[in-house]
Amino acid sequence: FRCADCDSRELLCSACMVEQHRCSPLHRIKRWNGMYFEEESLANIGMVLDVGHAPSGC
Repeated sequence: FRCADCDSRELLCSACMVEQHRCSPLHRIKRWNGMYFEEESLANIGMVLDVGHAPSGC
């Protein structure tokens, strides 16, 4: 995988891509299909976006 939005063009495995994008969930991820990079979503490779807050009350 590679990210179209990060300054770095390094290739990462899915687990590392998800970890690297914990704070950038809207970045555009690309997957190498053997011929070219095609669009992929972070959700499809395992990212879960928690929009809740800490257990303490508001």
